[in-house]
Amino acid sequence: MELRYKIKEISSEGLPVTEAIPAELVGEALSGVDCDLGHCTARIEARLCEVEGQIYLHGLLNVDLSMPCSRCLQVARVALKAPLTIVYVRDAKADDDSNEELEDVDYAEHDGKVIDLRPMLREQLILAVPLAPLCKQSCQGLCPTCGEDRNLTDCHHTGEAPESVSELRFSVLKSIKLG
Repeated sequence: MELRYKIKEISSEGLPVTEAIPAELVGEALSGVDCDLGHCTARIEARLCEVEGQIYLHGLLNVDLSMPCSRCLQVARVALKAPLTIVYVRDAKADDDSNEELEDVDYAEHDGKVIDLRPMLREQLILAVPLAPLCKQSCQGLCPTCGEDRNLTDCHHTGEAPESVSELRFSVLKSIKLG
Protein backbone atom coordinates (compact mmCIF):
# COMPACT_ATOMS: atom_id res chain seq x y z
CA MET A 1 0.00 0.00 0.00
CA GLU A 2 1.32 3.44 -0.91
CA LEU A 3 2.67 5.81 1.73
CA ARG A 4 3.17 2.94 4.20
CA TYR A 5 6.67 1.78 5.08
CA LYS A 6 7.85 -1.20 7.09
CA ILE A 7 9.96 -0.05 10.04
CA LYS A 8 12.41 -2.95 9.64
CA GLU A 9 13.31 -1.56 6.17
CA ILE A 10 14.22 1.88 7.57
CA SER A 11 17.89 2.21 8.54
CA SER A 12 19.90 4.97 10.18
CA GLU A 13 21.15 5.94 6.69
CA GLY A 14 17.55 6.55 5.75
CA LEU A 15 14.91 5.51 3.29
CA PRO A 16 14.03 8.03 0.57
CA VAL A 17 10.34 8.82 0.20
CA THR A 18 9.48 10.42 -3.12
CA GLU A 19 5.88 9.85 -4.10
CA ALA A 20 2.89 11.57 -5.57
CA ILE A 21 0.13 11.77 -3.00
CA PRO A 22 -2.93 9.89 -4.29
CA ALA A 23 -5.74 12.06 -5.69
CA GLU A 24 -8.25 10.54 -3.26
CA LEU A 25 -6.13 11.62 -0.27
CA VAL A 26 -5.75 15.14 -1.72
CA GLY A 27 -9.50 15.24 -2.35
CA GLU A 28 -10.28 14.07 1.18
CA ALA A 29 -7.99 16.69 2.73
CA LEU A 30 -9.38 19.50 0.55
CA SER A 31 -13.04 18.44 0.68
CA GLY A 32 -14.22 21.58 2.51
CA VAL A 33 -12.13 23.96 0.41
CA ASP A 34 -13.25 25.61 -2.82
CA CYS A 35 -10.62 23.95 -5.04
CA ASP A 36 -10.67 22.49 -8.53
CA LEU A 37 -9.59 19.03 -7.37
CA GLY A 38 -8.92 17.95 -10.95
CA HIS A 39 -6.04 20.44 -11.05
CA CYS A 40 -4.68 19.98 -7.51
CA THR A 41 -1.65 17.76 -6.95
CA ALA A 42 0.70 17.02 -4.10
CA ARG A 43 4.02 15.23 -3.78
CA ILE A 44 6.24 14.29 -0.86
CA GLU A 45 10.03 14.41 -1.10
CA ALA A 46 11.50 13.29 2.20
CA ARG A 47 13.67 10.78 4.02
CA LEU A 48 12.74 8.38 6.82
CA CYS A 49 15.54 7.56 9.31
CA GLU A 50 15.56 5.29 12.37
CA VAL A 51 17.47 6.50 15.43
CA GLU A 52 17.19 4.70 18.77
CA GLY A 53 13.72 3.34 18.08
CA GLN A 54 12.30 6.59 16.79
CA ILE A 55 11.59 7.25 13.15
CA TYR A 56 12.37 10.71 11.80
CA LEU A 57 10.82 12.10 8.63
CA HIS A 58 12.38 15.23 7.17
CA GLY A 59 11.57 16.75 3.81
CA LEU A 60 9.09 18.78 1.78
CA LEU A 61 5.46 18.59 0.84
CA ASN A 62 5.01 20.13 -2.63
CA VAL A 63 1.44 21.20 -3.35
CA ASP A 64 -0.07 22.76 -6.48
CA LEU A 65 -3.58 24.12 -5.95
CA SER A 66 -6.14 25.59 -8.32
CA MET A 67 -8.68 27.72 -6.49
CA PRO A 68 -10.56 31.03 -6.83
CA CYS A 69 -8.65 34.23 -6.14
CA SER A 70 -9.91 35.85 -2.95
CA ARG A 71 -10.08 39.28 -4.64
CA CYS A 72 -11.27 38.78 -8.23
CA LEU A 73 -12.57 35.18 -8.23
CA GLN A 74 -10.45 34.23 -11.27
CA VAL A 75 -8.41 31.02 -11.12
CA ALA A 76 -5.45 31.25 -8.77
CA ARG A 77 -2.69 28.69 -9.23
CA VAL A 78 -0.92 28.34 -5.90
CA ALA A 79 2.37 26.43 -5.56
CA LEU A 80 3.42 25.66 -1.99
CA LYS A 81 6.44 24.01 -0.43
CA ALA A 82 5.71 23.03 3.17
CA PRO A 83 8.64 21.72 5.24
CA LEU A 84 8.02 18.42 7.03
CA THR A 85 9.73 17.46 10.28
CA ILE A 86 7.94 14.60 12.02
CA VAL A 87 9.08 12.20 14.73
CA TYR A 88 7.26 8.86 14.85
CA VAL A 89 7.39 7.25 18.28
CA ARG A 90 6.16 3.86 19.50
CA ASP A 91 4.00 5.51 22.16
CA ALA A 92 3.17 9.11 23.07
CA LYS A 93 6.57 10.54 24.08
CA ALA A 94 5.86 14.01 22.73
CA ASP A 95 5.88 15.42 26.29
CA ASP A 96 9.32 13.97 27.05
CA ASP A 97 11.69 16.72 28.26
CA SER A 98 14.60 15.27 26.26
CA ASN A 99 12.91 16.42 23.02
CA GLU A 100 12.52 20.07 24.05
CA GLU A 101 15.44 21.22 21.91
CA LEU A 102 13.56 20.21 18.73
CA GLU A 103 11.47 23.18 17.65
CA ASP A 104 8.84 23.01 14.93
CA VAL A 105 8.67 19.24 15.18
CA ASP A 106 5.43 17.31 15.07
CA TYR A 107 5.00 13.93 16.70
CA ALA A 108 3.01 10.93 15.54
CA GLU A 109 2.72 7.35 16.69
CA HIS A 110 3.49 4.10 14.94
CA ASP A 111 2.48 0.53 15.74
CA GLY A 112 6.03 -0.87 15.81
CA LYS A 113 5.71 -2.47 12.39
CA VAL A 114 4.61 0.15 9.86
CA ILE A 115 4.83 3.91 9.41
CA ASP A 116 1.68 5.20 7.73
CA LEU A 117 2.25 8.67 6.29
CA ARG A 118 -1.34 9.17 5.12
CA PRO A 119 -2.82 10.73 8.32
CA MET A 120 0.12 13.12 8.68
CA LEU A 121 0.00 14.11 5.00
CA ARG A 122 -3.76 14.71 5.19
CA GLU A 123 -3.20 17.07 8.13
CA GLN A 124 -0.30 18.86 6.41
CA LEU A 125 -2.37 19.35 3.24
CA ILE A 126 -5.15 20.95 5.28
CA LEU A 127 -2.66 23.26 6.99
CA ALA A 128 -1.00 24.22 3.68
CA VAL A 129 -4.14 25.72 2.12
CA PRO A 130 -3.84 29.53 2.05
CA LEU A 131 -6.62 31.54 3.68
CA ALA A 132 -6.68 34.19 0.95
CA PRO A 133 -5.21 32.86 -2.31
CA LEU A 134 -4.35 35.41 -4.98
CA CYS A 135 -4.13 35.01 -8.75
CA LYS A 136 -1.22 37.48 -8.57
CA GLN A 137 0.19 39.74 -5.85
CA SER A 138 -0.98 42.87 -7.65
CA CYS A 139 -4.59 41.68 -8.08
CA GLN A 140 -6.93 44.67 -7.88
CA GLY A 141 -10.07 42.61 -7.23
CA LEU A 142 -13.67 43.42 -8.11
CA CYS A 143 -15.12 46.94 -8.13
CA PRO A 144 -17.55 47.28 -5.19
CA THR A 145 -19.72 49.63 -7.27
CA CYS A 146 -20.22 47.78 -10.56
CA GLY A 147 -18.62 44.39 -9.94
CA GLU A 148 -16.18 44.60 -12.86
CA ASP A 149 -12.83 42.83 -12.58
CA ARG A 150 -10.38 45.72 -12.13
CA ASN A 151 -7.57 43.60 -13.57
CA LEU A 152 -9.35 43.52 -16.94
CA THR A 153 -11.07 46.92 -17.21
CA ASP A 154 -10.88 50.35 -15.68
CA CYS A 155 -14.44 51.20 -14.68
CA HIS A 156 -13.36 54.61 -13.29
CA HIS A 157 -15.09 54.08 -9.97
CA THR A 158 -13.21 55.28 -6.90
CA GLY A 159 -13.62 52.02 -5.03
CA GLU A 160 -16.05 53.48 -2.53
CA ALA A 161 -19.52 52.00 -2.23
CA PRO A 162 -22.17 54.26 -3.76
CA GLU A 163 -23.80 56.68 -1.31
CA SER A 164 -27.21 55.03 -1.62
CA VAL A 165 -25.79 51.61 -0.71
CA SER A 166 -23.99 53.11 2.28
CA GLU A 167 -27.19 54.85 3.40
CA LEU A 168 -29.20 51.61 3.10
CA ARG A 169 -26.66 49.71 5.13
CA PHE A 170 -26.96 52.03 8.12
CA SER A 171 -30.58 53.16 7.81
CA VAL A 172 -31.74 50.61 10.38
CA LEU A 173 -29.49 52.26 12.98
CA LYS A 174 -31.44 55.55 12.74
CA SER A 175 -34.37 53.96 14.59
CA ILE A 176 -32.28 53.06 17.65
CA LYS A 177 -32.83 55.38 20.59
CA LEU A 178 -29.86 56.11 22.81
CA GLY A 179 -30.20 57.04 26.43
